[in-house]
Amino acid sequence: MTIVLGNPYGTLLAVSLDDRPLAEPTQVLGQVGTTERPTGLRTKPAKVSKDQREGEEIVNFGKASWQIVGADVTLTIRNSALNTAVVRDVNFMPLRKIELSDAEGGKQVKLPADALYVVLK
Repeated sequence: MTIVLGNPYGTLLAVSLDDRPLAEPTQVLGQVGTTERPTGLRTKPAKVSKDQREGEEIVNFGKASWQIVGADVTLTIRNSALNTAVVRDVNFMPLRKIELSDAEGGKQVKLPADALYVVLK
């Protein structure tokens, strides 16, 4: 598996949904995470800890709704048995299908910026 991440911070967790190595499963869950902050969150520079290191002090915790940075992620997985990808919402309900393309020994998918969960089958 190869993950190309264009965000300054982000994660992608890939999990086999049928308890097989990632090169063999018939279903793979991709879970994406980026920077998330509540609307109105504000900080100011501050000295923190006993040794007075530079840090930040929260001056406003903010409120709903959360501001989530869109993901810039391309996943390549060496599993040619995968044929479809479905973006799912926060409740894991299907939203839409996205295209998989052929890649060296497997498949590649560019995840939509708003994707939190994607199931490849």
